[in-house]
Amino acid sequence: MSSAAVNKLRIRIEEISSKIECQKQVLWELETQRSAAQGEINAILDPMARWPLEISFNIFTLCLPTTPTFDPLEAPTLLLSICHHIAYSTPLLWAAISDTDVPLHEFPKFFESWLSRVRPSPLSLFLCESLQTWQAAGVPAAVQALVKEYAHQVRNLELNLPFWGDDLQRITTPFRSLQSLSLTVNARTSGPSTPNISEYLGMLHAAPILVECIFLNVLYMSDYGVGDITTFTHHSLQHLALGKPQGEGTHGRFSSAALLKYLTLPALWALTISKFDITSADFLSFLTRSAPPLRSLNLRLGDQPAIIEASGTAYLRLVPRLTDLDIGVKAESTLPLLEVFGSVGDLFPTLRNLTIRGSLITRSGYEGVINILSSRRASLQSFRFIPRVPDDIAVVIQQLTKDGMRIEMIHLWND
Repeated sequence: MSSAAVNKLRIRIEEISSKIECQKQVLWELETQRSAAQGEINAILDPMARWPLEISFNIFTLCLPTTPTFDPLEAPTLLLSICHHIAYSTPLLWAAISDTDVPLHEFPKFFESWLSRVRPSPLSLFLCESLQTWQAAGVPAAVQALVKEYAHQVRNLELNLPFWGDDLQRITTPFRSLQSLSLTVNARTSGPSTPNISEYLGMLHAAPILVECIFLNVLYMSDYGVGDITTFTHHSLQHLALGKPQGEGTHGRFSSAALLKYLTLPALWALTISKFDITSADFLSFLTRSAPPLRSLNLRLGDQPAIIEASGTAYLRLVPRLTDLDIGVKAESTLPLLEVFGSVGDLFPTLRNLTIRGSLITRSGYEGVINILSSRRASLQSFRFIPRVPDDIAVVIQQLTKDGMRIEMIHLWND
């Protein structure tokens, strides 16, 4: 196409654009005239509309009452009615229930009324008092029945059970939606009615999609109720915390960590054992069976020095992808622990955060800490040592913070 034809088309486009702009101007003028005409009509029909805004505002302000027309202690009933309707028609507002804010003798009735408003929403139950058998007569049984009735909706469950009785067994039923479980037993004295290990395993059996489980102060009495227990596999459990047994008469007869002898957990990411009161062989067997993708390990080894000796580190090699390690030992086991980390260079290649809870009594031990940090300075992000080291050693260790590592040395009388 010739340049003359192109120029002709461009001129044509400019002419059309000019006419469009003219039409827009005409349309704007017509809209302005219409608005003015509407304003004249409004002025005729409503003379007050012609007043300046300041005058209208002052008149409105002067018309307001100087005092409320209702008792200031009485809330507007219409608003309360609306809020009441919204609350009752929103199931998620009723999805979390605790028994700590209601008189216990009234709790079963309150519990049932509350549950009726949840409808199909997931439930979170926090029962810390109502299952205690010494409470008002009939309360535990009524609460147990309601828990079983709504078990299919429970997503988070926290229980504080009495030491005596079969409350745990009575509420164990299929918890198809349960993802988080926290179980505490009030331990005071020992007896044959103590919830036994079979009952704890029964709760795990009943929750096939459980992700997080915390057993605090759970007592395993080997003398009672163990029977013939077989190992079972839980395929979804990722976080497990086993609390330290507490209470009178518990020494040597109870072990929450003993649960690991009967469990296989192939999905486990984080494990906490507050008292390592099983043998290293049992722990090694658990890790061998499970082969878990463990990232976080928190151990209080107590009277198990053998497990941290170089010859006993086989279990450590079964968790090569560990990124967070928090390990506590008694004074006499601190040096062997440091020797393990110093002599086994390829141990925990992905470790990022390390906490050692112990005590050192020789300078060579403190130097072992320095060697550990120096060898891992490229990968370690944080290091905590309890108790605090001598000041001159601390100065040397703090030099490693130049590489970006966070270092904390804490002095505690009891840990």
